[in-house]
Amino acid sequence: MSGNILTAEQAIDIYRCKPTSMPAFVCADQVVRGSNRSSVPLAKTYGVSPKAIRDIWNRRTWGFATFLLWSEEEHGVLSINEEGISTIRVSA
Repeated sequence: MSGNILTAEQAIDIYRCKPTSMPAFVCADQVVRGSNRSSVPLAKTYGVSPKAIRDIWNRRTWGFATFLLWSEEEHGVLSINEEGISTIRVSA
């Protein structure tokens, strides 16, 4: 099932569930391991596509909501213009 519209709060919750390099991590108060590390379970939970989940994790969407959760490295690729719109800077 997909097609639901997410809220900023949901996008933040999804970003917090972004897989890490650790063998297991906590997402929504549950320890996540192995095959559950994909975007599919979260997509089902929120009623969106797995790509929508991955786009949040990869900062393609909802960057304005998840910005404070980004690592220093991730902050280095963000540029905000006068209108407040975030864009990804690409190194040459």
